[in-house]
Amino acid sequence: MLKRGENDSFQQMSEEVINSREELSQRVRDRTADLVIAKTKALHLANHDVVTGLANRLSNRQATERLRDKKQPFSILFIDLDGFKVINDTYGHGIGDALLVKIGQQVSKHLFPSEILARYGGDEFVLLLPNDIDSDAVMATANSVLKLIKQPFQIGSHSLIISACIGAAIYNGVDSDTDSLIHRADVAMYQAKHAGKSQMILAD
Repeated sequence: MLKRGENDSFQQMSEEVINSREELSQRVRDRTADLVIAKTKALHLANHDVVTGLANRLSNRQATERLRDKKQPFSILFIDLDGFKVINDTYGHGIGDALLVKIGQQVSKHLFPSEILARYGGDEFVLLLPNDIDSDAVMATANSVLKLIKQPFQIGSHSLIISACIGAAIYNGVDSDTDSLIHRADVAMYQAKHAGKSQMILAD
């Protein structure tokens, strides 16, 4: 039988062990939560553009390949801004980045949930349009995007106006891979560029 002093000492030791276990359990929970947050952030960074927050090239490729694998019809718009270098040279890259963000937000809020706008690199964007293979509908969407981009963007004290050219390509089941499809849209975009500013061309 424990004496009173020994019992108090045993009780204190038991409480310390319990507290230590609770602290350890809390540390494990906190560490697990930190790992989940870190993994979520890493996944987001891997699939999103760091400047605009839009899907990035990798994410766009994966979404496109999923549609191809399911043999689901779709089209893409390859969008390239006109004269973006002038914006960067005149106002600085900070303003240029802010303009990219604004353009991404402006176009994105007019899209259907299934449509994906990605920043492909520099001043290039790619818009993925699932189930949209009617040429008239695709070009109507391209025209709407051009109009959205041409609206003035207020960034700080600057009111900026810019335009874009678009090359569109419809997946017809012939393209052997995602690169060939994007290449067709890219070529069409350069053809649109040669025609002037704010132009759009549908690839053959």
